[in-house]
Amino acid sequence: MAPIEPDTSNCNLRPLLLLSGYLFTATALTTLIIRNVLYRAHRSLPPSQTTRHRQSNRRKHVQIFASLSVLSLAITSYYLYSSLSLSYRVWAHERGEALPCGLWRRGGVFGSGDEGVALELGRWMNDTTLVWDNWEIIVERSRRFWWSQQIFLGTTVWSVFVGIEGRRRNIPYLWAYMALGEMVAAAFGQNLFFLTILMTPVPLADSDDAPHQTTRTRGNARSGAIVKAGNAVKDSTITTEHAIHNSWRKLFSLLDRYIPSKPATWTPHSAVYILPLIINYVAIFLVPFASNTPSFSTVVLIPHLLLYLPLYIDRLIPHSFGSTHNTPHDARRAYKPIFKFISIISFLLHLKQTLVALLDNEPGSHYHRHSSLFSHQEDHRSKIERTSTAIGRVLGCLGDHPAVASVGWDVMLCGFSLVIWAAVRGLDTNGILEGASLSRVGKAFSHDARNAVSQKLVDAKGKAKELVNDLVGESPTTLTKRGRGRPRKETNTAVLSSPRKSTRSTKAEPESDSDDVYTPDRSSRVDEQTQGEEDAEEDVEAGVLSWGLLSLGGLGVAGAGVLGAEVGSH
Repeated sequence: MAPIEPDTSNCNLRPLLLLSGYLFTATALTTLIIRNVLYRAHRSLPPSQTTRHRQSNRRKHVQIFASLSVLSLAITSYYLYSSLSLSYRVWAHERGEALPCGLWRRGGVFGSGDEGVALELGRWMNDTTLVWDNWEIIVERSRRFWWSQQIFLGTTVWSVFVGIEGRRRNIPYLWAYMALGEMVAAAFGQNLFFLTILMTPVPLADSDDAPHQTTRTRGNARSGAIVKAGNAVKDSTITTEHAIHNSWRKLFSLLDRYIPSKPATWTPHSAVYILPLIINYVAIFLVPFASNTPSFSTVVLIPHLLLYLPLYIDRLIPHSFGSTHNTPHDARRAYKPIFKFISIISFLLHLKQTLVALLDNEPGSHYHRHSSLFSHQEDHRSKIERTSTAIGRVLGCLGDHPAVASVGWDVMLCGFSLVIWAAVRGLDTNGILEGASLSRVGKAFSHDARNAVSQKLVDAKGKAKELVNDLVGESPTTLTKRGRGRPRKETNTAVLSSPRKSTRSTKAEPESDSDDVYTPDRSSRVDEQTQGEEDAEEDVEAGVLSWGLLSLGGLGVAGAGVLGAEVGSH
């Protein structure tokens, strides 16, 4: 009898290894950011940033965005499990396989004896393409693509922001934030980067220049074995960190041979960013048309791969492709045209998809309802009723599939994080409007305009009083009744203004009446590289404005406004 070859396609080892590798990679990237960036930034804060007031504000803001990161991770994990479970149940139902009713109970995966139902993970993995199936689900209908397109647009502006702020603050491992945003959730990577900005008010020093502090043990409470084990784990961790850092330093040193590093006030030309952005937006526009076609995977991969280009675009182009500015403020303002371009294209794509989604999900102008006299009777729907029904279908499509719900919650958490960020950072509302290409609206409602209107009202009120006095013919002082006795002395302003001799000696000479504005010299100015950025008071108005941009223009417009204001203001 010939031996029976084992069925390797039904082995559960391969799916379990893939899932374990995914979880290990996400955990390793998160640990890399927390250990090598956040912890090192916390230890390298200068004394000017460790005051009681700044520490209290930083601790409060860190708790907010850390909670948002944990919430995003929890929601994504739940819908990932729901999506995997639904995919397996659909596959088993189509092929007549037995479905487990749970994990530990009778008839479950780990049921006792012969009552357990084995999972056919190997066959399920071979028969399905889980990643591309989920992407097909979230883009195949217009109401679902209304949500997923916002993730594309939001991550595009976020990648530009990460590249700009990462270079200015000398933040390492920028690719890890983008990888977590793609592997886990965009809101998870975005909030981790917000935490990094909060912890780096001063640009980070290189790993070689940062002092290596050691943890001191107090007393004899710890035994020698525990101390040795802790030192061994610490040495292995430090060795891994040095290996990763040395590999990246070798890569950048190789690039420096051909493309020298630029000064801190150097910025690329706007066209360097705009050309890749145009390719990215064209691919996003073609995603719904490429659904259920052989080119779908290629079209979807293009926006994902282009997200890494703005992170290191300054290291990949020569010095002649940019310009050097006199001050860091001028260098930050040079990025404003890029955010304006992003906001305009994002608004146009969002407007197009909103109209398409509403038209596709709008019910007919007539519908049939049951009547006691007729089996069907036509009734007319108003335009408002049809539009509200279409809006309800677009917003309610999160219940269509766990993958759609995961993307929808990711969009909402990203938008909520932007709103909170604008409020806690006290961003300038004019800067937010300027980043969203609404600078004319900002000028109309700016503080200077309001002051000008108030001054005009005061002048008009004074002229009205003078006109009333001219009509009466006498000033208010002559209309008062004169009493008996000696007349009161009139106060002469000229006498008051004339100089008088004083018997008291003055201790200090009066300052000069010159109107020249005091300009501090270069040595008295605060060095941003050592003292850090200034603290701004929380502004609820900035958060409300960001919420309005999010509601009207989508995640791309809100991100361009908030992140553009962050780049230009701090």
